Amino acid sequence: RRPQAPINPSFHRVIDRPNFCARAHHFRRILRPLRAQTPGYRPPVGAALETRMLSNARIPIDRKLALIYATLMTTLLVVAGAAFTALQNLERGAERVATRYAQQLDTISDVQMLMFRISLEARHAMLVETPEARDATFARIGQFREEMLRKLEAFESRVSTEQGRASLARIREAETLFWRLGGEVVGKIQAGDVRGAFTQLEGELVPARDTMVRHIAELRQWQQQLVVQTVEDSMTVADRYKTLVVAVAVLGAAVAAWLA
Repeated sequence: RRPQAPINPSFHRVIDRPNFCARAHHFRRILRPLRAQTPGYRPPVGAALETRMLSNARIPIDRKLALIYATLMTTLLVVAGAAFTALQNLERGAERVATRYAQQLDTISDVQMLMFRISLEARHAMLVETPEARDATFARIGQFREEMLRKLEAFESRVSTEQGRASLARIREAETLFWRLGGEVVGKIQAGDVRGAFTQLEGELVPARDTMVRHIAELRQWQQQLVVQTVEDSMTVADRYKTLVVAVAVLGAAVAAWLA
């Protein structure tokens, strides 16, 4: 076997020194700016990350913990505020639907039902044979009319849109014509002219009723659209706040992880 070359003991002394790595790192930090000025120099992959990590490592631990705590608390407050605002918006939308639009929809549906009942009672008044039954039928018609007028007044007091007011004005106009013709039909029935009353009912009163019912149906459809639109708007705002909450939570977690 060939004899091995003698090992230089000074080499081990240099390698075994504890501060060798620290000195090498110090020299690399000194030489890196000089190498960066050399034409065609490309920094090694991960150099920027290493620089940021070194800068982050120089932050004192107490300040780092304070920054992480502040980041997490800020994220929590923003998330809580966004969630509270979204819930408030949903609550206002539900309140509008429950206290205004749904109530208006029920009221106008009752008015439409009363119109059909009045029309049926008018036909019934032509078929009864005794004056007492006829008077009782006219009394029921009068009660239905008063109830319908009260509901229309209550509906009108809660109308908040221009389209709703325009539809209600058309209903009022058709109502005036309907009751004028209805009074003429009732007068003929009381006078014993049942045939003339039936002819006017079929030729004039029923078309006037159908016109009023059509306007009521248009107003009901508008109220339904308001309900659907309010629900859709609330859901859209809720989706926006949900996206904001997720984005803020991810950003806060990323910043806290970077500081850590």
